[in-house]
Amino acid sequence: NNVFIARQPVYNKKLEVIGYELLFRNNLDEQVEIVDKEIATAQVILNILLEVGLEKIVGQRIAFINVARDFITSDLVYSLDKEKIVLEISEDIEADPEVIAALQKISKQGYKINLDNFVSDYKKDELIKLANYIKLDVSMFTREELKSQANLLRNGNAQLIASKIETQNNFDVCNEIKMDYYQGYYLAQPNIIKGTRLSAIRYSVLKLHR
Repeated sequence: NNVFIARQPVYNKKLEVIGYELLFRNNLDEQVEIVDKEIATAQVILNILLEVGLEKIVGQRIAFINVARDFITSDLVYSLDKEKIVLEISEDIEADPEVIAALQKISKQGYKINLDNFVSDYKKDELIKLANYIKLDVSMFTREELKSQANLLRNGNAQLIASKIETQNNFDVCNEIKMDYYQGYYLAQPNIIKGTRLSAIRYSVLKLHR
């Protein structure tokens, strides 16, 4: 049995790869079937930790991994390498007191947090304070809106990642606004890493997750 994980590079201003976003895949097809986010989180982390290996996937670079609410609020998060893994918090996770408390604890333990597909508003101030990275989906904004979002968020300590860069114009606008990092199909599409499944271990970890 094979396991699959996709990685898409994140670049700095010099267009050097600083890390990869790791994405759930269930086959070699670039398209992924919609699955439960909790299961996708568990599967990606399982594949990284036990079945493919983080070193094989990202080398000496960092890994951005989208994590689900239940994972954030569980102790399983502390099984990850805080020096190598950035936890991506998706926009559909509500920043309620339980989540904020969990992220504060995670941050104090030295883990880095990325806010994915972020749109700034006053209700998210607590999240912004905890973020090391904030990812802005450039397809969601006009040039002026993106500039406004970037200027607002620069008041904090987070570095800004421009995602969904799909054209030269997208890239030029992000460069003009001086985003810190860049990601998107214009720069590189995800490529799929294949590994071999370790059935007994896989069963035990999934059982633990449940």
